[in-house]
Amino acid sequence: ITPGPALSIQGAAAAVVIDSVAFQVGDASGAGETALAALVSDSMQVSLQRVTLKAGKGKAGSPGVLTSFPYPNAGALAGNPEGPAGLGGGPKICECQLTVTSLAGPGGAPAPDGMPGVKGGPDHGGGGGGDPAAGDCGNGSAGKKGGDAPAAGPALGALTLGSASSSGWLATPGAPGITGEPGQGGGGGASLNASGHGGGGGCGGCGGNGGPGGQGGGASIALLALASQVTLSASTLTTSDAGAGAGGAAGQAGQTTAGAGGSVIDTFNACGGGNGGKGGAGGAGGGGAGGISVGIVWRAAIAPNPSADTTITHGNAGAKGPGGAPGVNDGVSGTAQPVLRMLD
Repeated sequence: ITPGPALSIQGAAAAVVIDSVAFQVGDASGAGETALAALVSDSMQVSLQRVTLKAGKGKAGSPGVLTSFPYPNAGALAGNPEGPAGLGGGPKICECQLTVTSLAGPGGAPAPDGMPGVKGGPDHGGGGGGDPAAGDCGNGSAGKKGGDAPAAGPALGALTLGSASSSGWLATPGAPGITGEPGQGGGGGASLNASGHGGGGGCGGCGGNGGPGGQGGGASIALLALASQVTLSASTLTTSDAGAGAGGAAGQAGQTTAGAGGSVIDTFNACGGGNGGKGGAGGAGGGGAGGISVGIVWRAAIAPNPSADTTITHGNAGAKGPGGAPGVNDGVSGTAQPVLRMLD
């Protein structure tokens, strides 16, 4: 009635014989947990005679739950206006998640022939600085709008069923989605002459958080044999239904509110900065693997050896977990079969 296998034989150097004993575990209780009746590891002479191994149901995994990033307001993303004497609107760095930033380009400083503004980052194909040679804010001397960030692609759903170790069976979870990129900062406006001070660009909106992946479904396994030689005679192995894999979460939508470009006092001398671009959506989390219902799971050079009078009855496999982008990054379905070999 407690978590873990009812029978555990690990690291036995001498021969072990179990005769006429029944071992049973109930249904798993925690999300994604496995019901495992017997575990044998690193033990080369184990004989199970007239033994009953019965495992309860595996538990469904827990779904990924999105935690949204709190976006800064538009005022915090706005570009710096025309600067004091000798300076254009300065650059601006706007922080999003951790070290992820959008960089707004500075405006041009006063110069006899004007000075171009600087391009914003990260580079999404826009955000160029204003060019003083255009000679007019409406014809190209103003900073250009930053490019919108692309949406992050979906993370992978579980591609394998799971892994076996001396701790038991662990179903494969879906991968977490990655954080969306911030929008490109707008380019700084150009100064047109020695009296102008170009406005700085506005920051781009932040990218959305990635959606967490779904947990794999718990298994129902009668015997897990690892690096061991196990023989079975006149025994009965029974498993129940496995748990379903859980769904991954969709990514957070990118921030659509971007910073406005910094202004200037007199557009005859200098031009304003460009607006920032929109943030990209976070990637969708992958779906978890469905649980397995298997009589004997083994990983070793020598396969377990059940006799002809040993019976194995299994339950149903667990359903795959849907991805945060359903049909695109779902996990794999579980399996239900008498014997399953795990490769190293």
